[in-house]
Amino acid sequence: MSKRILLVLILLLICTFVFPQIEEFSVGLKLGPGTISGNLPSQTSVAAELFVDVLPTVTQGIPLRMGLIYARRFEAFLPQGLRGKYYPFVKGIYICGILKQPLGKLGYLEESLGPLYLNDRTYSDVNANDIGVMFSLLIGLDFRYGEKSGFASGLGVEYGTTFTSTTARYTTVNFQLQYFF
Repeated sequence: MSKRILLVLILLLICTFVFPQIEEFSVGLKLGPGTISGNLPSQTSVAAELFVDVLPTVTQGIPLRMGLIYARRFEAFLPQGLRGKYYPFVKGIYICGILKQPLGKLGYLEESLGPLYLNDRTYSDVNANDIGVMFSLLIGLDFRYGEKSGFASGLGVEYGTTFTSTTARYTTVNFQLQYFF
């Protein structure tokens, strides 16, 4: 419980310094298939992520992304999947820096890297908290046409791995939809 309180305090401290200086703000969603693993072989999963991007003045043009990820074994979403069986999953949070390179007028390439806090629930009796790193690569289209607000979307891959406890990992191939305010 103390790790969660410490994490919340760190996030609140970051928010008090970062939010007053935001130049750009966006929210997004990622969905796609992938794999999860902990102390077991990789299993096919479906992952969903909700994230918020901010561009504070202190990072000098490098946006920060704060996100939540949930990945669960694919079979849990089939019609017979909710009949008392246990299906492995991982859930976590991350904060990463994002680099974007334009590809023509609409296209862009996006890379991100940052720390990851992952809760491993790959077995029914496992509830381990792991710390690691995540990185992603995405190719997308920005439909804002030079405007400040609007949509962007893309296809990407993401990999998260941890170094402590059960060394939980996830890999996803995802579709990303993002709205800039």
